[in-house]
Amino acid sequence: MPAKLSGQAIYDTQFSVKGRGYDAEEVDTLLDQVIEDYQEFEEESLKLSSALLTSNEQIQSLKKENEELKAKIAELEEQLAAAAQKAEEENEEPAEPLSLEERVARLEKAVFSV
Repeated sequence: MPAKLSGQAIYDTQFSVKGRGYDAEEVDTLLDQVIEDYQEFEEESLKLSSALLTSNEQIQSLKKENEELKAKIAELEEQLAAAAQKAEEENEEPAEPLSLEERVARLEKAVFSV
């Protein structure tokens, strides 16, 4: 939600003096601090908004990369199943089942050496 005031708008504000009103110097001192704090808040808000946009872009990029890797893994698993089926059809003795670590290593090699 955009702010309704800016530091400059606060700075430019003039108050009328009525009767025995507040000490103008005290009011000005307080408003100077409010302006400084407000400007710091605005700067931090802009930095955070920019960081949020960058983070969202990175998230989208990583989601896309993740989907591509999932597709590649599915493709490799299909190839592995087809090779196992072919070996079975050719009556070859099935190789000993691979350990989970060996399967992961082979999948990583296939995925990341592309």
